[in-house]
Formats: sequence, structure tokens, C-alpha cells
Amino acid sequence: MTGTIPVQWEIFAAEVASGSSCVEAALSAGYSRDYAEDLIQRPEVRARIDELIAARQVESGVTSRIWTEVQMVRIIKDAMNGVPEKLGPDSKVTDPGIPRDRSLARLAIMDLAKLKGYVVERKLGDSRKIDLGKIGPAELSAMLDAQLVELAPGERAKIKAIARGRQHSDEVIELAPEAGD
Repeated sequence: MTGTIPVQWEIFAAEVASGSSCVEAALSAGYSRDYAEDLIQRPEVRARIDELIAARQVESGVTSRIWTEVQMVRIIKDAMNGVPEKLGPDSKVTDPGIPRDRSLARLAIMDLAKLKGYVVERKLGDSRKIDLGKIGPAELSAMLDAQLVELAPGERAKIKAIARGRQHSDEVIELAPEAGD
């Protein structure tokens, strides 16, 4: 879909595409139940619902990325504002509600940012200085194997070939794949 729609419309569209009624979707998006019919009639919202339904049919797996994003936004909203408890007709608590929790909101915001690609975690490399002369062959081999696991299979094969005495990459031959490759 070209252009963007407001986050609340996105939540509404994702809820409807997931099978919620228009009223349920409007309430999830923070609108009143009376606004549900107006939202479903908007061409931009209708187009987004159709797009999400088509994407869900293409995606494999239990959940879609859109559904996950909507759930993260819902968690953020609930954690930032809290959700009041609901009472039944007999004045007993039917839903305990959710207290405000800024820490949970921050974690959910970070998770959503990672999901959308705004935050990329970098793996810290091991920058210790090691005297290789003081390390036994078995320990050195274990350290090398731990680092090799991080590489792509082709790169792993090149390094193993060099370690076996083949100094040039044009001399590298294809090694038999190891377990886990």
C-alpha cells in the first residue's frame, strides 16, 4: 500500500484482518464502538485490511509480522496507561486489569524497534589478548571451533583449508559438510 495510515487505523485494520469484529477492532485501537462503522468505510482502511489478509495468506507460520507488531503496540499502550479492572454484574472482578508499568513499556518498545529494524543488536567480539603459546592444542582447537560456528559454511571451509596448510583460496577444496552445517 502506498503511503502510511495512522497507527490506530493500522491496529484497527490488523484486528479486522485477524478476524475481530469492527467494534472489537475499534475498541482495541482506542476508538469508541460508534466509530467502527466509519473506520471500516474508509477506503484507506479497507485497502489496508485487504492487503493484510492477502499477506497473511502468503505468510507461513503461526503468526504474521503484522499481528506481532499490533500485539506489541497493544502491550505498549496497556503498559503505559494501565488497564482498569472489569467488574461483572455481581460486582466481582472478571478481569483484574493491568497496572501501569513503564519498565514493561520500555522493553516492549525496544522489542518493537528490533522487530521493525530500527535497533540492531551487535554481538560483541572477544577482544582479549591471548598468548597462544600458553594454550594447549585441545583448548586452542575448542576456541577455534567456537568461533568457526559463527561463520557461513563456505567461509568455515576456507579457514579449515588454510589451517590444513593450503595457503591460497584458489587451492581451497570443498570439504565434506559437518554435522550442523
